[in-house]
Parts: sequence; structure tokens; C-alpha cells
Amino acid sequence: ADGNIVYGAFGQHDFIDGLARSTNAGDTWAYVTAPGSGGFQGVHCHPTQPHRVWVIRGKRLYYSETSGASWVERSVNGDTNLEDI
Repeated sequence: ADGNIVYGAFGQHDFIDGLARSTNAGDTWAYVTAPGSGGFQGVHCHPTQPHRVWVIRGKRLYYSETSGASWVERSVNGDTNLEDI
């Protein structure tokens, strides 16, 4: 895994509405085009393939294989707690 690549969701006053990516362990950040709308409930990066990213936003799950350059909405079982993914 590349420990230099990290993602972060951010916002103001308990409303997280932005997504950023760093390729140098957080020294600098660049905005990532975020999918969907609403606040972020989670951002998860694959442990050995950092270009694979999952985002939980507005009770929807999105997946990127392009470091956030493009996103696909993924369906989940209605009983699935997105926080557990």
C-alpha cells in the first residue's frame, strides 16, 4: 500500500460536504469531484490499491476505481447498514 495517498472529507459546522485527496501523506491536498449530494458518512480507501475508493454520502454508496475522477453508484441490500461497509 502507498501510505502517502490519503482521502479526507471535510466541511463546516458538523456538515461534511467536500472531498480531498493527498498524494504526500497530507502535506498538500487537492479537491476531488465528489459524487451525489448530502453529507459524507464515510470515505474508505482500499488498503493496497489506493485508486479504489468508496464513499457513503446521503445514504448512498459510491465507488471509484480512478482515484475519484469518476464514480459509480452501487446498490446495497435494503437491510445493509452503510456505516458497516
